[in-house]
Order: sequence, then C-alpha cells, then structure tokens
Amino acid sequence: MPTIDALPNELLVLTFEYLALNSPRPITTLASLCLTSKRFQAAAEPFLYQVYRGYIRTPNHSNQESFARTLVDHQHIFAYNLANYPNLAKHVRKLDLVLHYRDDEWPLGPLGPWGDTMTTRRTTITAILQSVVRNLDLPRASLHVKMLWVRALNGADRQAYAACIIFLAEKAVEELTLRYEQRSVQKIQTPGAFKQWFEYNWLFEAVKLATKRPTMANNLFCNLRTLKMFQQGGTEDAPLWPLSFAFRLPNLSHFEVHGCAEEYLGTDLPMDVEEDWSDLEPSPIQTLVFQDADINSWTLSFLISSCRALKLLRYQMAVKGDSAGSVFDYEGVNTALLSHTDSLEVLDIEFADKRVAFYRGRDSFISSSLRCLPQFPRLTSIKLPINAILPFHGAPNPSMLDPLHVCHSTLGSFLPPSLEEFHFSNHIQRHHARFGQLKEFGDNDLRMFPKLRRMVILSMETEHPDWYALKETFKSAGIMLVISP
Repeated sequence: MPTIDALPNELLVLTFEYLALNSPRPITTLASLCLTSKRFQAAAEPFLYQVYRGYIRTPNHSNQESFARTLVDHQHIFAYNLANYPNLAKHVRKLDLVLHYRDDEWPLGPLGPWGDTMTTRRTTITAILQSVVRNLDLPRASLHVKMLWVRALNGADRQAYAACIIFLAEKAVEELTLRYEQRSVQKIQTPGAFKQWFEYNWLFEAVKLATKRPTMANNLFCNLRTLKMFQQGGTEDAPLWPLSFAFRLPNLSHFEVHGCAEEYLGTDLPMDVEEDWSDLEPSPIQTLVFQDADINSWTLSFLISSCRALKLLRYQMAVKGDSAGSVFDYEGVNTALLSHTDSLEVLDIEFADKRVAFYRGRDSFISSSLRCLPQFPRLTSIKLPINAILPFHGAPNPSMLDPLHVCHSTLGSFLPPSLEEFHFSNHIQRHHARFGQLKEFGDNDLRMFPKLRRMVILSMETEHPDWYALKETFKSAGIMLVISP
C-alpha cells in the first residue's frame, strides 16, 4: 500500500491547503507536518507562514509578573525567525500589524525582562532589520531616512520594526492590514505637523519612498492587492492626505480606511504635502471603502477621480468635531462618478449612526442629488440617503416641505436600468411628501427595471396602510419591497 510520502506534490499541496483553511488548529497542525520530513516541510511552510499577524498583548498592570511571562510580540518573533527560516518572507501573503506610536506605555520595555537570552535575540533582530534598511534602494535624496531608521531600530521603535517587516515580505505580500493605536495619529491632525510626523511614521514614509522610484519595473509591493487601515480607539481620527502612496501602488485593487476625518484634500493643501498628490497617475484601485469617516464632498470627489475604473464605492458617513451642521453636497461626487460609468457596479453611501443621519440626511434646498446614475450600464446595487437621490426643490425654508415642493422628477429617472437591488440608507421623515414619489415609481416606472428584485425602505411608520398597497404593486412585478423600522 503506497504511503502518504509517495503522493505527488500536487495532491500534497492540495491536502495542506485544505488543512490550512479548515483545520481547527492550522498553525499547530502545519508546524507538526514541517517536522515530519524535508519534503513535507517544503510543501507545508508556505501555508504555515502565508498569514502573519503582528500584535502586542495589552498589559495587565495589576500583575506585571504575569504580563512579563505572557507578552507576545510577533513583530520581533517574525524578524528573529528569519535567521532560522530565510525563506519565511517569501511565503507571507497577508500581514496584519498593530502599530503603536512609541514604547513609553510599555513599562517593561519592548521585549520584557527576559534575561540575557532575550537581549541576544534582540541584538540579532536589530542587526537583521538594520541590514534591511542599509540595503534599501532609496533615492539618494532620501538617504537620511536610513540613518533615522537605524537610530529608531536601536531604540526598538515599533513602527520602524513594522516597516522593516513589511519590506522583508514585500515580494509576496498580497494583503496588508495596519491597525493604528490612538496616539499614533495624534501628531498628524494638520498638515503643519507633517515634518514632525515624518520622523515617527516610518511605515508611511517608507512605502511612499518605495513607490516614487524612477521606474515602475523596480517598484516594490508589486503583488499587493489589498490595503486596509484601521484607527483604533480614542477620539482622534486619522487624516487622508498622507496616504498618496496607496494610489501609487502598481496593482492595488482594494483600499479601505476605517476611522478617518479629512477637510484639506481636494481643496488647498500646503506645499509640503501638495506635491505628493500633484503627479499621480490614475490608480488601479477598484474597491474604495471609507468606514466611520468624516470626509467632505470635495475630498470624496477627489479620491474618486484619482481612480482609473472603480467597481465598488462604499462611504459610511460620520460626523466628527464641529462639522455636524455642514451640508454634504453631491454635485462634485456626481461629476467624479461620471469617469467610472463603464465600471461601477456597487454604490453605497450610508450613515454611521442615527445622529449622523439626522445631520447629513436632512433635506436641504442647497444640496444637489446624484443625477448621473442612469448612465451606468453595470450598476446593480445602490444604497443612498433619500436626499441624495430624491431632492426637494424650490421651497424657501425647510418648514414648507410638502408634496408641492418635491422634485418633479420621479425616482425612476434617477436610477440605471441594470439595477437589481436598491436601499434607502436613512428613514423617511415626511411620509406624506415622499410616499407620492414612491407610489409613482411603483405605478409607472417598475417596467423600466427588469432586473430589479429587492427594494428596502426605512420608515418610522412601518404599519402605515399606504405601504400595504405599495407592497402588492411591487409583488405583482416580482419585486420584494421591504419596509424596515
């Protein structure tokens, strides 16, 4: 009977891939297989290391001794393992790192009081990463960055470690997730702080320098497809203007930011950051996502226009600081979207909570709607605030909102024929005014949308008798109408 060792490599790789995806303890299982034979090790190691997560366990200040025993810093372990597994970095497909601003919140130091063995290990790690820094092919004008990094690594700066780890794995990494702890963004709230922040945010500066090389053939991160950034905790939010490097990555298709606020980008940037955005080529980004984000319409329009062919745009609107009273004007967004008529498939603009919906979802007579959507032949899923798709017009003040002041165009005139699913992302507040538009859509326009199968309306009056008749109208056309509270 043939042994498992006699299996052809193709079947062996499929077996290990199944274990990596379905085993309850994939790391332990694959690590054990690596010890079985050199052949098993060669087949299993890529799956063992394809996902690398770096994090630092939150210290328990009530039990420092226990904390010293349980602290796990994968950023250091990853670098140290390179000494024993030189091919490790080539197998990493995903990186998930937590980045801290500085180490003074870790009273036991970056590695903890683990004795001479750990001191030796730290020396080895630092030497590896300093070698990486010295070998970076940076432009001559940026050589001082190397010295900054060398000094930072001597001080065990966590962001410098994380940046070096990303460079070590850049040839194979396809998905990069960065989770910023609160204080790591407090220094960069205004462009005036850019020079000071430059000396701390090794990661942004490193990737930016790498993507501004003279030739694309020498560009790093050529396999990076997904970049996700999270701002974790606190009350401050990360700005977007330092992120021009993301739009230079040659094959990035998914860009996602959680917890951001921006008021400069798309208007007037100071000279020290404007040049970073001035010479951008259209980005290959196809999915653009901003969650819990307070970005004005000019910024959103600018970012949309910086992409070559968007397929999905998702913006979860938040209200930060004193921006609550501002109106989100869809005019610029309407213009920017027109450059993606042949590619856009999903459009999703929603609100982070009810408070945001109250401020930004109100009907305003100075705000325009998205009129361009009928021109999108591939657009199948839409989720929009009511005032983005069905504006009021002509009334001198909000107290005069009644059916006479509703926009004369019907809902059907604002939607593409390819539509399959449509959602309103906030509640109907004036039933008598809005229902007339929806009834007209049901009575006259449904035949214009042969692929439409589901429509969701949010209403404070879900039991209103008007909805029952409208549901029957939609049902007769083969469309599910959902009235949700």
